[in-house]
Amino acid sequence: MELVAIIDDELSNCGFKKRQTTWYFKTARGVLVLDLQKSAYGHQFYINLASAPIEVETIGYPTPKEYKCPLRLRLDSAYPQLSDELKLVLDLENLSIGDEGRTAVIRRVVSEYSVPFLMKLDGMQKIKRSLHDGSLDRAFVALALGKFTS
Repeated sequence: MELVAIIDDELSNCGFKKRQTTWYFKTARGVLVLDLQKSAYGHQFYINLASAPIEVETIGYPTPKEYKCPLRLRLDSAYPQLSDELKLVLDLENLSIGDEGRTAVIRRVVSEYSVPFLMKLDGMQKIKRSLHDGSLDRAFVALALGKFTS
């Protein structure tokens, strides 16, 4: 089971383009980013989500590093109810779940949670709505976004 290949399969079907372990979805309103981050301490991974709207200057645009985006958060912060399940399937050292089960959960999480959440961050209007409805309470939001979202 190759984690990157599973995620790539799901995201490429949605129009995302891969660059190393980061996927980009470009729109007229900016770029949406999904980054697969490996832990420095083992074979655990994290799914990071980010948005770089065109109104905010972002280093590296149109393919910025996730950590350079003005809006970013981990998938388990966006969906705290998925935290335990994500921790299990993204810990490749944990053998309590088989490859088939792990693959199914990762596909579901990417297609049913990651992509729809990113689409809610496509452009300033949607970001503003997400800020006001509480969807981004656990997100890093750069000060540069403030003048566009208040």
